[in-house]
Amino acid sequence: MDSLSFSQWTSINLASQDSSILINPVPLFTNLQLKRDYSQLVIISDANVYPLYGPFLTEQLPLRQINKIILAPGERSKSLQTATYCWQELQRFEIDRHALIISLGGGVITDLAGFVASCYMRGLDIIHVPTTLMGMVDAAIGGKTAVNFRGSKNLIGSIHPARQVWIFSSYLQSLPAEEFSAGLAEIVKYGIIQGPQLFEELEKNTTAILAKDSQIMHLLIVECCKIKAFIVEKDERDYGIRATLNLGHTFAHAIEAAMDYQISHGQAVSIGLSCAFYTSKILGFIEHSLIIRLHNLLKSLNLPLSLPEELSEETLISYMYKDKKTVKGKLNLILVKKIGSVERIEAVEPKLILTALKQKKAEKELE
Repeated sequence: MDSLSFSQWTSINLASQDSSILINPVPLFTNLQLKRDYSQLVIISDANVYPLYGPFLTEQLPLRQINKIILAPGERSKSLQTATYCWQELQRFEIDRHALIISLGGGVITDLAGFVASCYMRGLDIIHVPTTLMGMVDAAIGGKTAVNFRGSKNLIGSIHPARQVWIFSSYLQSLPAEEFSAGLAEIVKYGIIQGPQLFEELEKNTTAILAKDSQIMHLLIVECCKIKAFIVEKDERDYGIRATLNLGHTFAHAIEAAMDYQISHGQAVSIGLSCAFYTSKILGFIEHSLIIRLHNLLKSLNLPLSLPEELSEETLISYMYKDKKTVKGKLNLILVKKIGSVERIEAVEPKLILTALKQKKAEKELE
């Protein structure tokens, strides 16, 4: 990773609209300018996050008319019912088409608030202020919004890029260790997609990363945002290269849904990466040594590798078929050729996946 100044702007130039990302160690509002003269402002957050960061954020914003919608924390809020409640509140606030939504929270709030903003009055501007590592490196970047529906993850949603994303890495200091580690799974995913340099940086710096070293984390966040910005610019609508960002995610989303969202997205992604590597090995793409290398990194970052005991391989595969990436009843997976090379493989046979998962279970002692 290159050495970077501590205040970093990254732009995503999209066909629909440009989106700019500010990455700074601490909340910095002196140089921030809203892109429009907004009539009203609504902050959407949750009951855990808003007391920590909401009051200070509100004080810094230039608008006097600021309303807020505070939701219950957790994945269960990512629903049509919660979205409907938000729309009812926007209507009660008499929000007009020149209003601005600000999301303040992790991936759930980012996804939900983006979806709410994309639909209300056919689209309101939104600014994301992610407060988790998962939000900073993934959910807030690129415009994907969604809610879960009838046992399927992110089934109903839209692509609605934020006007701006404000990332303040000092927010990570308040994250519980388990939630922080969960966000690291997405960074590992970027390392696999991007190539050896980022992956090796993660392997060399696990102690500093777990200590939330401010410079290391700032550089990692900037690197991940640049990777995702590059990919999204090439494929905003998710018809080509952007699909590579789904590495491990078809497994992960199925794990989350099957476990009724009692496992975090990041933990599910970590397990999903392992499943994808085993499937890649069964297809002859990689050697077992690469699985061991992945497992060593995930374990060093305090991330899980094994499927929950109560989740059978057959049940997991049945949930995978509910994934929105399934086409004509066929499972399409992003699999690994080597670190830095992933590929979309179409119509992967369920028997092959089952063989990979059974092998993974049999070799559990390696995990």
